[in-house]
Amino acid sequence: MGYIERVTLSGAKPAPRSGSASQTRLEVALLTDVGQVRPMNEDSGTAIALPEGGLFVVADGMGGHNAGDVASQMAVRLLQENYLAKVPAKGEGVRRPIPERPTLERSTPERLVKTLEEVNRQVYAEASRPDRRGMGTTVTALAVDGPNAIVVNVGDSRVYLLRGGVLSRLTRDHSWVAEQQRRGLLSEEEARNHRWRSVISNALGSTGDLKLDLSGLKLEVGDLFLLCSDGLTGVLEDDQLAPFLLAELPLERVVRNLIDAANAGGGPDNITALLVKVESVAPEPKVPAYELPVLQGDGPVLARTLLGIETLETAPPRRTVNAVNTVNNLPFVIVLYLVLIGVIVVPDPYRTYLLPVLFVAGGLVAYGWWRQRSGAVDSRADFEGGAQPPANLDQNEEADDEEEEEDTRGGFSSRF
Repeated sequence: MGYIERVTLSGAKPAPRSGSASQTRLEVALLTDVGQVRPMNEDSGTAIALPEGGLFVVADGMGGHNAGDVASQMAVRLLQENYLAKVPAKGEGVRRPIPERPTLERSTPERLVKTLEEVNRQVYAEASRPDRRGMGTTVTALAVDGPNAIVVNVGDSRVYLLRGGVLSRLTRDHSWVAEQQRRGLLSEEEARNHRWRSVISNALGSTGDLKLDLSGLKLEVGDLFLLCSDGLTGVLEDDQLAPFLLAELPLERVVRNLIDAANAGGGPDNITALLVKVESVAPEPKVPAYELPVLQGDGPVLARTLLGIETLETAPPRRTVNAVNTVNNLPFVIVLYLVLIGVIVVPDPYRTYLLPVLFVAGGLVAYGWWRQRSGAVDSRADFEGGAQPPANLDQNEEADDEEEEEDTRGGFSSRF
């Protein structure tokens, strides 16, 4: 059975095809493929129709036979379930879904970040199992909310926008080579061919503290979004993607052409492409419900910071052994031991001359011990007060899979 058959539309009926543009109307096509090398497909994706637009997700699992496919499918399922929040019916204590509209108790960007925080918590808990250790996944999502589009990214899956014939990348890769490239240490060509190009520096489920990129933009009629895993962008460069997206073809044909091109280039990884085309845009409300988020910093930001729970300056320190200087007493003990031996062994005539030297040496030893201990205490105080230790780079390289190959190619397209 094809993988994409598990992707379903839910939450709202398609918008009517006629009448005024009172709603944002979209056309969607999604396709995933196992590629030419991997024995199984660890990619996942979904498209959810909502009255205000929809939610579109691509996830690329990692962990090899430690359940990379489980991670991506789990993330997509939990993201859908948590984003489509359930609230109690009025006057009842029973929780039941509202079929026509999810709860809007908070803005779309905040709802999306809080949803991802909860998904990260559950995937991270699952990854603590011995048979799931090393499990994680990238997540790239596009939330269409009336005239707005909210983009969120964790990992190296990407979102592109084709507008006015120009293709732009809306996300930043969270990978080791991308970080070196942003620092000017690697060129684009060096990054593409680097042996560590598959090393992810940030993934959902790899740590308890979720980091992500969040941004937003206003929609325009004719906008075409591409969400994809690195199985596509690892083979086709940005300037090679543009001709496919500019082609005047049905979206389902475009995604198939993209997948076929990646496979023709060797298909070294699983390949997923999701296209979202804007056919009409809902009018802008007189009073905007929220401000569109803007990318922050040079890399992913803690979800708690984006939600305003803490700032980068007030974030609690993470305890590491290297953050505290410990006192090493062994050299001083050895010196004192040798001094005592000298006092005992040295003959009487010389002991009188040796005593002042021993007192001075002992004083220096005591002073050195006091200085080192004082410095260690000060370091502890600084650490407890919020000094930030150096961050460790999470490097999760995909393992080669050795499981049986399954038929994982399928397609999906729709208008709503």
